[in-house]
Amino acid sequence: MHDIEQSLDTIKALYEEVVGTPAPDVEPESYAPFPPGVDPGRMVVAEVDELTRMVRAAASAPSPVAWVPPIDTVASSEGLIFKLDVPGVTRDELEVFVAAGELVVRGIREAPTVETGHRPLAIERSWGPFERRILLPAGAASEEVAATCRDGVLELRIAVDTSSQLEERKVRVA
Repeated sequence: MHDIEQSLDTIKALYEEVVGTPAPDVEPESYAPFPPGVDPGRMVVAEVDELTRMVRAAASAPSPVAWVPPIDTVASSEGLIFKLDVPGVTRDELEVFVAAGELVVRGIREAPTVETGHRPLAIERSWGPFERRILLPAGAASEEVAATCRDGVLELRIAVDTSSQLEERKVRVA
């Protein structure tokens, strides 16, 4: 019985997390009967575990993006330099982090505003949320990323230890 009550509490918490409002009360007369031979307690616990797994997986999925900023990548003696065009995006609207061997840049550019009395004829500049993922090579010092944003260009610098990279060798195909 304790497992079922705990599962019902978990369902209510997941509902509130996903929907953003408290879970509604469900009247006992609206319950559906369990099929013959099914242990209701086990079924409830198994279903709640699956529901929890699905909610967690959805929460960690990449966010939908409206556009992807163009990027230039340059190798220097110190490492790699990435330059992303993000005009109209302030420093506060940028999020830069390293996760699972990738350098991730996220942000949002606000929708263009049209002054009263003006009529847009063409809107070509992208707006909305964006994300750019950069796969980091072996030897990248992911804990030491330097970021600067000036004149609509986000510059990211990361040191790369080239001595740790493996040498290239040819493989004979039989």
